[in-house]
Amino acid sequence: MKKMILICLVVSCVNLFLNADLLSEFIEIGLENSLDIQDANRNLKNEKSSLNSNYFNLLPSFSASLNSSKNFDDNDNFSNSASLQISKTFQLNEPNFYSIKTAIWNMKSAELSLQQNRKQIAFNIFSDYLMILETQENLQIQQENFKMQTKIFNFIKAQFEIGEKSKLEFQQSKIDLINYEIAITETKNHIHQLRNTFFSLLKIEDDNKLFSELQIDFNEIDIEFNTNLTLLQNQNNLKISELSLLQNKIDFLPSLSLSYSLAFNDENSVYEFENYQRNSNSISISASYNIFNLLGKRETYLRAKRDLRVRKLQYDNLLTNEKNKLQNLHNDLVTAQKTLVLYEQKLQLATENLQMAEKQFTFGNLGLIELDRIKIEHQNSQVTKNQKIYSLLKIRQSINLLLSRKILGKW
Repeated sequence: MKKMILICLVVSCVNLFLNADLLSEFIEIGLENSLDIQDANRNLKNEKSSLNSNYFNLLPSFSASLNSSKNFDDNDNFSNSASLQISKTFQLNEPNFYSIKTAIWNMKSAELSLQQNRKQIAFNIFSDYLMILETQENLQIQQENFKMQTKIFNFIKAQFEIGEKSKLEFQQSKIDLINYEIAITETKNHIHQLRNTFFSLLKIEDDNKLFSELQIDFNEIDIEFNTNLTLLQNQNNLKISELSLLQNKIDFLPSLSLSYSLAFNDENSVYEFENYQRNSNSISISASYNIFNLLGKRETYLRAKRDLRVRKLQYDNLLTNEKNKLQNLHNDLVTAQKTLVLYEQKLQLATENLQMAEKQFTFGNLGLIELDRIKIEHQNSQVTKNQKIYSLLKIRQSINLLLSRKILGKW
């Protein structure tokens, strides 16, 4: 997907409120306390350590020895001797080369994994935060409707007491009031459960304060898929498989090695380094070819070749899936923008209808059943619009997560 798609959001249609400072604080706490982040950091440090170990393996072998001996068959004193020796061997298919390259790619993958974990955790905290905000607002809607239903109930009760309303209407109004109480109680419990999960994720105590609100605006968002952190990690795995295949190919060649050795020793004064005598300074080249080992090498090569082919297919499949996910998110974003405008219009009409219905009910021109239907329609419009607002913001950050962009412009 190479084309650029500019998505312009109509800010006037979206009245989203979000406490960005509080959310940022929660995300930072979550990142600091996350076990996944700690594990990713541990893995990165281990990969760096592994790379350092492979670099150290390039150093020559250096040894120093000190010897002291005494012959008890004569009266001589202890005789001391010392030696220094340095040597290094290089092979045609040098294993250290492959180990270093593999360690480099593993370290890069660990860095990418850490970045991905940070983005995923920031997104998860953001999503949970939105869910709590949405449920809080739904509770406020229910409480407002409960107040309205209480007024209606009191009105019907007064009318019932003077004989202008039937017992059926009175009891139905009471049932409606109870339904609102049930909904409020269940929503409060749901908020409690959501907050428990949220603060358990952050590993901090809940202060039981409502999440305050701060308006933020939507900016333009562009969608252009090139790659992401998941694909980059898979590319590193491909490189490791390709390197393994190359190593197995070169293994078919004769084994060649180049060795160099340099040694010094002193059989008299151990501490007089200037008197050390060089007793070895050699270089050697060796070649060998194990004919019967070719069959085993061929099987190893074929396994590496099959592994590489499957990894390429997996990468291509992953690339296709990521593009499809982005296309689906783009479609969801466009749909959410369009439907949000319609839900705004629907809520406005539902609000006007409710106001007219309340007046008509007061004058006795509208029945209780019809009023209940209009109230339910109004409440559903409020809740649905609320859901669409938060869904729209979540879709935007889902796109950022998929494209490995910064979540909320920061993480």
